[in-house]
Amino acid sequence: MAYDENYSNPYEGGSSLVFNGVDLGKECDMFVLGKGAFGAPSRDVTQIHVPGRNGDILVDNGGWNNVDVTYSSCCILSNFRENVAKLRGYLLANPGYHELTDPYNPDEVRYAEFRGPFTPEAFTSRGNNAGMFDLTFNCKPQRFLRESMVARDYVLCPYTISQYNYDTRYSIDTKVKNAGSTLKFTFIPPVTQLLTRYVNFYKSDGSTVQEFIDVNANDGVVEIPLVGKDGTKYYGVKCTFAFDIRKSENLRMESSNSVVEGKTTYFYYKNGLNIICFPFYNPTQFDAYILMSGCYVPEGTYGQSFRCVDSDHYIMVSESLGYATTSEVGFDFNGLEGTACTWNNKQSNIKKVYAGLSGTLLVIPGSGRHELEVHGVSSLKNVQITPMYYRI
Repeated sequence: MAYDENYSNPYEGGSSLVFNGVDLGKECDMFVLGKGAFGAPSRDVTQIHVPGRNGDILVDNGGWNNVDVTYSSCCILSNFRENVAKLRGYLLANPGYHELTDPYNPDEVRYAEFRGPFTPEAFTSRGNNAGMFDLTFNCKPQRFLRESMVARDYVLCPYTISQYNYDTRYSIDTKVKNAGSTLKFTFIPPVTQLLTRYVNFYKSDGSTVQEFIDVNANDGVVEIPLVGKDGTKYYGVKCTFAFDIRKSENLRMESSNSVVEGKTTYFYYKNGLNIICFPFYNPTQFDAYILMSGCYVPEGTYGQSFRCVDSDHYIMVSESLGYATTSEVGFDFNGLEGTACTWNNKQSNIKKVYAGLSGTLLVIPGSGRHELEVHGVSSLKNVQITPMYYRI
């Protein structure tokens, strides 16, 4: 290679290229250059030429093709023989797709495979103790946002809501384990308003103390410190806030930015029609896959549906296999793999199929706020959702 004589390592100690859970830079004392890490895939388009007609017909098949991502001029500058042998093992021992991250797009994760070839060249001027090579990965077209690939635990919202023609009122009744915590909730639309009023703070014995406090909604964010004016720390709050939001404007709690007990908490809620709703904000332009699992109790003996509002994607659960239940039903929907199943949760060791399924799986539409509605379900528990937002 052209760099044989004078190449030096600007990243001593390696740089973080992580494949299948292994930091290749750290393990193999390797650094990479990100020249090929910023491209985009091609659309899946069929081009048809019709003789005698000007111009071709383009048929967009509604997807994207896999893309080759090349990290050129990767370099190992010490213990080349040993390190390159380790690198071959990490790259080729486990075929198929694995997670891939690089230092140039730290907030993104790809699904990639390495199939070779792998053709490193040693630096003769360094006694064959160093060398350079290109690494090319065959990647799925999506760049998944790292933060959206973590399973989120959802709980029922501690609010109740009353909607009127000229205002919307949210009632809060919640307790915490850590006295003096700050509760933080986010509402959509992002209203800014002073919400001064009396609240009832919970003491450790469950009794309440009433205080008049100033609470502000700033761009929809409401924070309630569980601390009295004299510094007393409390274990919860019970109160009602009135927002100057008409019923038609549909004020609702946004689940992605609420903090309880010092950690982000994700909520679902029941609307006025007793439909269970999961609110989402998709920050990308593309429809996101959704991974969703947990247990539900059917409401009566009819079927259930999981449906993304503002899209044609849904899953219907029927009793087509001949029996119904009002006990817990386990479910696991995987939009990334295109699979869905339900089973009788009371027989968890033998996941007996509960019912028939139909539909088109679940996605969260791109750009903006959307809701996943669950119909025909009286209650949920142990719900985990991984939204899988991505860029191209």
